Amino acid sequence: MGFCSVPSVRGFGSAARRLRVLSGRSPVRGFRHFEPRRSELDSEQSALGDDGRTWMSDGSSPLQRASKFFFENAKKYGLGADQEIIFKEFAEFLISYNEKVNLTGLKDLSLIYTKHYLNSLVLFPVLDELRKQARSFKLIDVGSGAGIPGIPIAIMRPDFEVTLNDATKKKCTFHALAIEKLGLSNAQSVWARAEDLGHVEEYREQYDLTIARSVAEMNTLVELTLPLTRVGGHFVAMKSIEPGKVELKNARNAIRKLGGEILEIKYDPYHIPESNGRRMGVVVIEKLRETDFKYPRAPGVPTKQPLKR
Repeated sequence: MGFCSVPSVRGFGSAARRLRVLSGRSPVRGFRHFEPRRSELDSEQSALGDDGRTWMSDGSSPLQRASKFFFENAKKYGLGADQEIIFKEFAEFLISYNEKVNLTGLKDLSLIYTKHYLNSLVLFPVLDELRKQARSFKLIDVGSGAGIPGIPIAIMRPDFEVTLNDATKKKCTFHALAIEKLGLSNAQSVWARAEDLGHVEEYREQYDLTIARSVAEMNTLVELTLPLTRVGGHFVAMKSIEPGKVELKNARNAIRKLGGEILEIKYDPYHIPESNGRRMGVVVIEKLRETDFKYPRAPGVPTKQPLKR
């Protein structure tokens, strides 16, 4: 699939008009392929950044330790030799492309493994449990940014249909190039505001699983994601645990109003430190009822005026 598409918007009023602004030439057309260069970075920084307790000094580089730790844990979820090669290619491509276009604040190749990749791995116990409940599995990563966790999921689970979504053109362009380079036939990228996408027939309530990684506070986030989630499907939010608990308390009414119910909070078993030193967790919300068509509201409104407690 390799192209960043703009959704069809026939018959969807103001949302359609906003999406037409995004349409026209494909964001990929006119861009050359950026060939990844192997990073020269080999800092003395711990492979887990500020969490040095995980690694013992064995003479190996931070990159060697970080990649070994990730691959050993990914094998528990079925990582194969071919997929390991693809993960290495994606990490190198991300670092190389990031030199030209700012996609992530992580500049060291070792930190792609210990922050982005391990963060993604936290999702797999939930993904595999939910996968048992559906014959096919459609997933959308909202606010995908540098393609995390959507691309790692597409690599590890070729039977999933994975959509990456972002409102920023340059990020969707990167998604498309990465998908094509890595040969991920089960992935695509959609360039649109989530508020608009939630009113497009081809996307509204079509996904078994909607994922978002700390792109907004929970009472805003559920308005962007639950309209995309089918009844019987789930929304999974990746959040720092302590702030996440407070956000959940504030978002309970919004979750119910949008047709959802909180199922559980799972903790990160790898103790990956966030930038604030807090521990990452996964919040699972089940979609029980259809979302009223007035949601999501117009772009920017869910952030400026989040649904009240």
